[in-house]
Amino acid sequence: MLAQYPDRLSLSLALAGLKARQKKFQDAQTLYKKVLSTDPNSLAARRGLADALYLSGQRALALPYYETFYAATKNATVAELIKNVKAELLERARALDAAQRYKEAAAAYREYLAARPDDDDARSALARTMALQGLLPEAVALYQEVLSRRPSNISALVGVGKIFIWQKNPGSARSYYEEALRIEPGNIEARRGMADVLYWSGKDQDALRSYEAVFASTQDAEAGQRVRELRGEQLGTPRAPIGKRQLLPTLPFRDYIKAGYGQYTYTQKIADERDYLLEASMSLGNHTLVGRLERLHRFTFEDIPFSAKLYSPLWDKAWGSLSVLATASPNFAPNYLLGGEVVQGLGVLHSSLASLEVSASYKRLAYAYTARTPPRPFQSRPRRLTC
Repeated sequence: MLAQYPDRLSLSLALAGLKARQKKFQDAQTLYKKVLSTDPNSLAARRGLADALYLSGQRALALPYYETFYAATKNATVAELIKNVKAELLERARALDAAQRYKEAAAAYREYLAARPDDDDARSALARTMALQGLLPEAVALYQEVLSRRPSNISALVGVGKIFIWQKNPGSARSYYEEALRIEPGNIEARRGMADVLYWSGKDQDALRSYEAVFASTQDAEAGQRVRELRGEQLGTPRAPIGKRQLLPTLPFRDYIKAGYGQYTYTQKIADERDYLLEASMSLGNHTLVGRLERLHRFTFEDIPFSAKLYSPLWDKAWGSLSVLATASPNFAPNYLLGGEVVQGLGVLHSSLASLEVSASYKRLAYAYTARTPPRPFQSRPRRLTC
């Protein structure tokens, strides 16, 4: 009969309903769509197609048809269906997200956002799943879309900050974390983010205090690990380990000042040696300047050399230094010294070689020697020796 009267929409609707009751949902969908192609305003076809899609598990596709039907009829049953479908879509996306199935979670969030484009929390969650897949530009674009509508959205502000931290760009991350803390001063994610900014900026003392505060409030494992790491570094050498945080070494390891004294006893009735030391280190941007003043009593002579050394990051896992030294009226210390060194971490070749370095250096020293014995005939004038 339908073949004889193809324009009879009522017959098409009846047959589509029959197919749906027989659970032949694909056939029912085809018939309902055919009716809608002829009569786009058919509410019966819209409701029928929505039910067929919903019952076949295609709930995201059913949603726009239910919403159109509800807009025209205000049907309470359909309103409840719409509410349930949206909740189910969001719940499914969150379950996939929690299971770390980020690609599927992203697809589920997109389905939900097609139905609820105004849900900025879901859009931020989608951005996070994109970031965890390494799709950082796409994630930033989604966060920025949220911030364009809601500049005070904390999850979006923190999310963008995290991405900049992952990209080792603490300067850009800082403004987002600061804005989040201005809006919500106690937000733990933003406080941890500011600690990360300080850490990746090489401000270890400030970072340590921030991580300690976060750990005290949350017992966060990552913050606790950073606290232990930074406390351990404070007990180590003042030189920054190569490749620890960035491709370029972060210098200085820390600013410091120290004083020292040493005494050495010799045999053969040689007078004791006494050495005094004052040394200080300070950061100059990405560079480290170390100054050293010594007072050396050795073999009845006294020398007071002053030296300075400038450390600087160079390229991938490499650093260099320049050294100068000068001694007034020297006896055994060099009159002057000029030198330089380049150190390359072998971690650029393979991660298993990260603890190894190769270096090349050059030093030029000049000594002034004056004989301390009575002059003898034909004795030459004191000579300056250079090596």
